[in-house]
Formats: sequence, C-alpha cells, structure tokens
Amino acid sequence: AEEGQESQPTPFHQIYRHVFPVILRLAVDPEHVTQKLFDTLAFQVIHWLTQSSREESSETMALLDAILEGLCSPTDSALRDLCAKCLEHFQRWSLKHDPG
Repeated sequence: AEEGQESQPTPFHQIYRHVFPVILRLAVDPEHVTQKLFDTLAFQVIHWLTQSSREESSETMALLDAILEGLCSPTDSALRDLCAKCLEHFQRWSLKHDPG
C-alpha cells in the first residue's frame, strides 16, 4: 500500500469490529479473573497491531475506534479509564515501532 492509503480490509476486519469493544468491556469486568485475562489481552492486541503501524490497517482502525468509543462512554468510568490507558499505550508502542 502506498503511504497515506488505507490497506484493504482482511476477512477478520468485521469480526474485530465486534470483538475489540467486547474485549475492552470485559477488561473492566467486576469479576477479577475475567478482568485480568481481558486487560492483558487488550494490551497484547495493542502490541500486536502496532508492529505494523506504518500502514493504517483496517484492523488497527477497528481497535482505535473501539478505544475511542470506550473513551466516550457516558456511564462507565472504568471503561473510560482503561481506554485512556490503552490509547496512551497504543501511542507509545506505535512510536517504539516507528522506523523513522
């Protein structure tokens, strides 16, 4: 893909659009085991998707959309806090993988 162009969505794109918001909600679940599992998964997904930060993949955009949606949650402060941490983590890891 040329610079500035979004890559073609993979077959998993639509699945990710549904899965990423659920991962974030489960990462703030009141049940401690569920929370720990999905909190760890959320940050691992960020690590995985920022490895290809040169391109704006549809999967990366699905994750960012889910994070931004969680940041705007009017009722769930735990979700807002987690999504703020995820956005900061995403930015830090994107810069870490930036070749320039």
